[in-house]
Amino acid sequence: MNFTDIIEFAKKPQIYTEGNAVMWTDDHISKQLLDVHLNPDIDLASRRRTSIKSTVDWILNSVNLEKMNILDLGCGPGLYVELMADRGHKVTGVDFSKNSIEYARSEAIKKNLDIEYLNLNYLELREENKYNLVIRLSQNHSLFYNWVISHLNFYFISTRID
Repeated sequence: MNFTDIIEFAKKPQIYTEGNAVMWTDDHISKQLLDVHLNPDIDLASRRRTSIKSTVDWILNSVNLEKMNILDLGCGPGLYVELMADRGHKVTGVDFSKNSIEYARSEAIKKNLDIEYLNLNYLELREENKYNLVIRLSQNHSLFYNWVISHLNFYFISTRID
């Protein structure tokens, strides 16, 4: 790399321009993110098991339907999805991270849970009229509200977890 390239690389990007760095698909970073999701002692990427359970309780009690088809957008390692499937719901989890989806699939097999996991960007998902409930538990709301409204017909719960 020459000096001109370094100057060009170091320039401040235009505001609101889309970047090209995706931490979810980087092998090293996504493995570290998975480790943080699975750490039961911290509330960073995922919450402690008691918080996850109370969130699932609140969601399912809010909807109060039996045997739902549930879609979890950005399911990570499937911590919420497993609890819903364990209660008899048909659940599909979608996540961009291959490492998280591989972990979730292996856990579902170990626990004998019938969960469908899709490794893709949920903005590229093409499903219509298939789910009773769609959830998104994260802080990444602004990217998909319009997508949700235009692509799915369902009861939608989105919550910000701080």
